Amino acid sequence: MESTDQIKADVAAKLLELSDREMEYDFAKALREAKHAFEIFEELGDYKGTFRSLMRIATIHTAIGNYQQASEDLKRCLGMAQERQSEPDMAASLHQLGIALQEMSNYDEALRLYNQSLEIKRKLGDQSGIAITLHNLGMIEQRKGNYDEALRLYNQSLEIKRKLGDQSAIARSLNQLGMIEYLRGNYDEARKLYNESLTIKRKLGDQSGIASALHNLGIIEYSQGNYDEALRLYNQSLEIKRKLGDQSGIASALHNLGIIEQRKGNYDEALRLYNQSLEIERKLGDQSGIASALHQLGIIEQRKGNYDEALRLYNQSLEIERKLGDPSGIAITLHNLGHLSEKEKDFETAERLYKEAYDIFVKIGRKRYIELEKRNLERIQESREKKL
Repeated sequence: MESTDQIKADVAAKLLELSDREMEYDFAKALREAKHAFEIFEELGDYKGTFRSLMRIATIHTAIGNYQQASEDLKRCLGMAQERQSEPDMAASLHQLGIALQEMSNYDEALRLYNQSLEIKRKLGDQSGIAITLHNLGMIEQRKGNYDEALRLYNQSLEIKRKLGDQSAIARSLNQLGMIEYLRGNYDEARKLYNESLTIKRKLGDQSGIASALHNLGIIEYSQGNYDEALRLYNQSLEIKRKLGDQSGIASALHNLGIIEQRKGNYDEALRLYNQSLEIERKLGDQSGIASALHQLGIIEQRKGNYDEALRLYNQSLEIERKLGDPSGIAITLHNLGHLSEKEKDFETAERLYKEAYDIFVKIGRKRYIELEKRNLERIQESREKKL
């Protein structure tokens, strides 16, 4: 007959298994089951079960945007692993903590943690873990605008994943490669990669991955002026994210829906969506998301002719973007500040801002924006000549 402790351990293991399944459909339920498992394992003094369930809890908090709570749980995981001198658990904790800090836009610390994790994984010969950490190092380089380095890391990661036959991980790599192609203005290649990723995610039943791919395909359609199709894709993505309770994903979808309403001239509806998104981003402490929302609110105020308010919002956004070291965000905000100066006939300031934006776009390879800034600088030069 099984002992009481063994029965409890079996129940906790089952709860953790259920939590794993629910991660695809219901984050709230997955979190409840993981917490229940954690309580049982901790009571039993079961290190392995306690560590695994706390890692699951932290992963769910990261998925729904509770990054601060996730980082606290992961620091506890890391402490447990260090006390046990378990290198695999230390590597896993460092990696997950890097993700939480990356989402809070603390890129330098995330980079340090990823590299520590990668060093341990290489020592252990953990090919799957190496691929995952290379992927996340690529994401940091992408955020910094170092697209060539990001591509190198993504492709290294993808090569390992293909050898291992890890379909879910392959889909994530294809998604990120699609983002790089989008940022470089190669929309057809980006769409192809996103659709490859979506096909795999649908086969796997990965709801969170499906929502992400639909969202990214919506961005492509918007960029090519297909607003109705973009709207359809964003709403499909939003519906899944709401079912999952993915707050960060909801904020992102609301933001992009706001962009479409703005493009259609429905400024009041755009403002409503941007402010909903901003409220969530502030609760999550997502500085990158806050900067994006402030930027879009600035565009609305500029369109309405409220230049002082637009200037205030752009400068708030720019301050955050500079702190984050986000070159793409900095350049786009400088572009809009240049446009604002041009509207007010301050051609000298406009030229300076457009030139600064142009230099950044050249450095990070944003082709569409490079051409745009060239035209802006030519127009400013003509305006200054006419003024003389």
